[in-house]
Amino acid sequence: MFGLFKDTIQIGFVAISKYEDDIYEMKKLSVLPKYGHNDYGKTLINYVKEYVKSLNGKLIIIEIMEKNKILKQWYLSYRFMEKETRN
Repeated sequence: MFGLFKDTIQIGFVAISKYEDDIYEMKKLSVLPKYGHNDYGKTLINYVKEYVKSLNGKLIIIEIMEKNKILKQWYLSYRFMEKETRN
C-alpha cells in the first residue's frame, strides 16, 4: 500500500499485490476529489509501473466497473487494455 502526500496531507492511495508469477494487480487507486484532475492519479500509476518493474514484474492488471465509462476511458488513456468484461 502506498500513499501520496501533498505537504502533510494524504491525498491519494494505491495498493499493489502479486497476482501470479510476474503479474501484479493494482487496486484501490484513489485521489481525494478536491485534488482530482491534477495528474495525481497519473503520478500514482507511474509509481506503480516503476515499482512493479523493480520487482521484475511484466504486467499490471486492474479491475473496474464496466458502467463507469469515464474511468474506463481514463485507464485506457494510460495504455491499460481491456481483456475481459464482467457485470
